[in-house]
Amino acid sequence: TETNNYTTAEAQWIWNTSDATRAPAGQTIAFRKVFNLADAPERLVAVISCDNEYRVYLDGRLVGEGKQWDSPNLFTIDDVTAGEHELIVVGRNGGDSPNPAGLWCEVRHLSPNKTVRGFGTDASWQWST
Repeated sequence: TETNNYTTAEAQWIWNTSDATRAPAGQTIAFRKVFNLADAPERLVAVISCDNEYRVYLDGRLVGEGKQWDSPNLFTIDDVTAGEHELIVVGRNGGDSPNPAGLWCEVRHLSPNKTVRGFGTDASWQWST
């Protein structure tokens, strides 16, 4: 469990290896980020792209999915409470031979005092196959 004062850092493309230019076709990776919110945000938004497709879950609830890595999706979630949360993105690489794969995600939340905080994909995210 992490407790941080997240700022608006930029996300990075991630996968299960540092060089994901030849990821196996059909490889599926689950990425996990646990975060805490001191206050219930007015709104939480996530912008996500995955080469090639993904499903995103917040606290076990499906938030959305996408299949176009070059067209990121924006998801707005209005009913997020204060406390610990788990964000999981299940990404899948497409193709029929090794090819580039990656996940990019930026999360922002607007606090009651109108402060915008957030986090993005980086080396702190956990992953499993």
